Amino acid sequence: MKKELESKNGSENAIHFVDILMQHSELQTLTNDDGATLRDQFMAENVQWILQQEQRNGHEKIFVTGHNSHVAKWGSFDSMGKLLSKDAANGYYVIGTDFYKTHCNMPTRSPEKRTIQVFYSHDPLAKAAKLAGFDICWLDFTKVPENSELGRQASEYTYMGTLGESYSIIMRLLPPSYRMFQPPAELYDSMIFVTDANPTKILENNVCKTSCLPTCPLREEKSFSQRAFLFIRIFANLQDKAKISYTLSTRRLRFMSQTAQCLRHISHEPGIHSAKGEQ
Repeated sequence: MKKELESKNGSENAIHFVDILMQHSELQTLTNDDGATLRDQFMAENVQWILQQEQRNGHEKIFVTGHNSHVAKWGSFDSMGKLLSKDAANGYYVIGTDFYKTHCNMPTRSPEKRTIQVFYSHDPLAKAAKLAGFDICWLDFTKVPENSELGRQASEYTYMGTLGESYSIIMRLLPPSYRMFQPPAELYDSMIFVTDANPTKILENNVCKTSCLPTCPLREEKSFSQRAFLFIRIFANLQDKAKISYTLSTRRLRFMSQTAQCLRHISHEPGIHSAKGEQ
């Protein structure tokens, strides 16, 4: 179909829509591991295509929203953000997000049931923003003094929350299963911290039943063996992380106090913006 459209000088939009259908079909045949990398490659290609279309219409910038793991410009696999950041000409700028505490609306194993669960990120930067009195805080890492405690923490490996459209009891038993351990300033150019995030409200009239949506292999329920392997892998990694966590914990009280003071001091600088809710 694509070749036929190209041979007949079909519209560029129609050709690209065929590309998207072919991408979707290819993802259905892949496993989670293989599909994850290819999925992000497709997303990066589609973002580049959208940017080109907007630039033709005189718009130099576009705004893309996505999960932290997809937009991050650094990581262990070639995410969409990592691929886009390699092209310096597109001016890729990433704003990550994290929470101190969140009430998250997530689907259960039953496709028609959802549950609201409470999670804590264990992110020292998010906790520092909370202690500084911010309900919402935007932190531009380029504005943080390099030799400050805040700058050091932003550049070092630390815990951050990472939730998706799936809930498992393992998340309750092993909190590290919904946290990542990476350096924030390497992943993002800046971050938005929310002290207490509210759950997403599902509009019942607009809910589409699972049967009417194509299934993405990356979101299918994991088998028992896959869950057991994940449990063992997380448990094995806890010993390595425990050593680092102990080192971090010995500095945590000092860091919280110094960082809260630093955030208050630079909160009026251009790189720091906050919003306080009504008391």
